[in-house]
Amino acid sequence: MICLRTPSKRNRPLARLALLLTLFFVFCIATSAHATTTRPVEVACPVCAHEFTAYEVGSTNTFGGTDFDFCAHARGEPPNSHWVWACPSCHYANWADDFPDEIEDADTRRTLRDALKIGMEITLDADQRRIPARDKYALFLQSMDVVGASPGELAHVALLGAWAERLEAPYIGDRIEGVDELRPVWKSLDSELTERMEALGGDSKSGLNWPRRKIVVATAILAESPPEDAPRSAIDTRHLRAAWLLRLRGENATAAPVLRRLADDEDAHDIIRAAASDVLAGIGHETRLQEEWLTYALTAHRSGEWSGDDAASRAHQIGDTYRRLGRMEAALSWYERTLRDPHVAAPVFDVTRECVERWCRGRISDEELEELRATRLDGLLDLLADPETTYDAYRSLRALGERSTIPGIVAALDHEHDKVRACAARTLRSLPELPDNAIDALAKVLSEDLDDSEEYAAAALVQNGSPRAREAFLGGIDSSTERTRRWCVEGLGMTGEANDIPVLLGLIETYPGMESRVCEALTQLVCQPVEKLKTFRVWWKLHEHETRADWTTAVFANGALVLDGVDARTQQMRLIETLASDDVPLRCAALRRLREMTGRSIGWDPLTNNGTYPRLVQERRMAVSAWRTWWDGE
Repeated sequence: MICLRTPSKRNRPLARLALLLTLFFVFCIATSAHATTTRPVEVACPVCAHEFTAYEVGSTNTFGGTDFDFCAHARGEPPNSHWVWACPSCHYANWADDFPDEIEDADTRRTLRDALKIGMEITLDADQRRIPARDKYALFLQSMDVVGASPGELAHVALLGAWAERLEAPYIGDRIEGVDELRPVWKSLDSELTERMEALGGDSKSGLNWPRRKIVVATAILAESPPEDAPRSAIDTRHLRAAWLLRLRGENATAAPVLRRLADDEDAHDIIRAAASDVLAGIGHETRLQEEWLTYALTAHRSGEWSGDDAASRAHQIGDTYRRLGRMEAALSWYERTLRDPHVAAPVFDVTRECVERWCRGRISDEELEELRATRLDGLLDLLADPETTYDAYRSLRALGERSTIPGIVAALDHEHDKVRACAARTLRSLPELPDNAIDALAKVLSEDLDDSEEYAAAALVQNGSPRAREAFLGGIDSSTERTRRWCVEGLGMTGEANDIPVLLGLIETYPGMESRVCEALTQLVCQPVEKLKTFRVWWKLHEHETRADWTTAVFANGALVLDGVDARTQQMRLIETLASDDVPLRCAALRRLREMTGRSIGWDPLTNNGTYPRLVQERRMAVSAWRTWWDGE
């Protein structure tokens, strides 16, 4: 039996494709590898026992950016060819990780030997690195078909094969640079392309932006009217370079007509005609594999082999493949399906929308795009209320950050299932501003002591920082869940009043281990604006001798420093003097307040410089001296 599972951690093309959800993983974050590395290994074919040398991928990267169909480009050698090994003798092919797996059935081995053919001869001593990737993947598809692989498995291999052909497109510049007449134009395009791409804005080396800018600039070059006095060879060279750049990103529908014109033009330079013909041949190989991918993918999609966000992502790839083949109506139909699908991951949704806006203008209006967006958001809210899909919906809603979904999310806070309530609260936490009804609904969840949802409701209220949440925090500090209590203490640090200080102090005895969190909350509380803390001064006068520990006294003492009604300069002077204290919380609070007031720091950490050792005392003195020097100079 042939093993058709996903390759394990050494060679993982499915994981690369799955960059759909982390891709953007892929779009913005490169892997830690700096180049593709391979190592030779000796293997024996499980069909015919022929022994040969193959090459195993050790590491690779995505530094070359990612195309709109999620094909990731590596800097250096592309790894796609090495993911598949093909026997030079019988032409059996499989994933590199699965290749050595034994095929016990003799009839299957015989069928494979008889069925596997390609259009070129492979010698018995053929180097795996010299066998074109398209031939390896074609043989792999044949091998999979023999053993009855599913349409989804066949589709995946066909798509990777099309990508391999794209990634292995040969460099044509060496031929152009070898001609004196053409070299200056080709070389001058290097700096022009860079300048024009950088002028589009953003980080010039961004994995997301740089490849797309390349598409924009190359397309613009082809659309420009050349100067009237420009030599014919210069115009053809510019067009060849632009079309070749588009071909490298798989934008063949735009590149092919230009290449075909250059290849068929008898007045064009022979080198340009030959190079254009070679690039067209590569496009033909990629197109053949793309057509196979579409055949299998459409079957897999109709049969339900793909589901959830995988089906939505595949729908985008189907649409983008149609676009690359120049079949725009079919492309738009699949793009629309992706935009409506509530399961689609937010990064994939964004790419699909960009494709529609970039290439489908005139076929779809702004109003229709807005309708598709609204349809998808409605679907996400339906998913949020289903315990089986609620986490996927939360992930997408959080990434979108759409305030228009707040009413639906608030409604989910009343769901009977705790998992749904928790995800609704987590989603609201990702939104910086919430209406009063959302805050009230979160406070209600917090007051009901409902497992996970209570904790996330408290976190959402802390994130929002609304004073309306104070009562909810007061009620939640006695929660049965420690994490909820901690969130509520933090919330009271932002929203509390003077009367809440004894409540916070009482937590120290009731819940051992809460000291540091209570200290932080009290420090934050006494550093609030003066107009809010006038009542604290009254409380301080009454209770300054009733504090429970030295560190608590330190926190309140620092608060008193700030609340004496003196001007900012005097406050700063007092805080600077406090930096010399032996009391760690007092030093921390003083430095924190100084940084808030002045916006500066001298790089001194009062916590790690704790102790009475002469060196540490001297460092504190130097810090105080540095602050005084600054204060005197102001």
